[in-house]
Amino acid sequence: MATGMILDKLKVKKLKEQGCVVTAEIEVPVGMVQDSLHNVWLRIQSQARLPGFRQGKAPLTLVQQQFQGEARERAVHELIQKSVPDAVNQLGLKPVTSPEVHDLKWEPGKPLTFQIDVEQAPKVELKTYKKLKAIRKKYAATDEEIDKRVSELREPAESIRAGMRPLVTLEVPLPLPPGRNGFHPDL
Repeated sequence: MATGMILDKLKVKKLKEQGCVVTAEIEVPVGMVQDSLHNVWLRIQSQARLPGFRQGKAPLTLVQQQFQGEARERAVHELIQKSVPDAVNQLGLKPVTSPEVHDLKWEPGKPLTFQIDVEQAPKVELKTYKKLKAIRKKYAATDEEIDKRVSELREPAESIRAGMRPLVTLEVPLPLPPGRNGFHPDL
């Protein structure tokens, strides 16, 4: 059943562009809709638990009667997930947020149509900027000002160093000379 996806093409039409938001209409062909719906039905059938049947063994017609709404929702969700990125690529848009879907229309046997709002980064056009002149002010610093500033920067560090104490104090016992109880017999 994948032939519909290959032969049928997504129809994308840019409706309007207002500021950074582009609105487009997407039409998913009937073949793609039927393929997606059929695949959803098969997945639901494999998981369905209906009275009198083992899981996954219920006839497709019974499954379609019981799970019609769920299958429709899943199929529409899958089609939107597949077609929106393709449509954005076809239009050559670079979205900054996820597109918003609205005005969804689908009747059995007809194509699925919906609109998307895609927000993209604003288009910035640079004007002549190469001939702009920038004025650079020069500030002369005397040796006294430099010494004063250096001493200001040293002051906090010196107060920290003055209040510092060693992190660890080591007390190492000296080894006792050989002999009984630490006494050397020759001494």
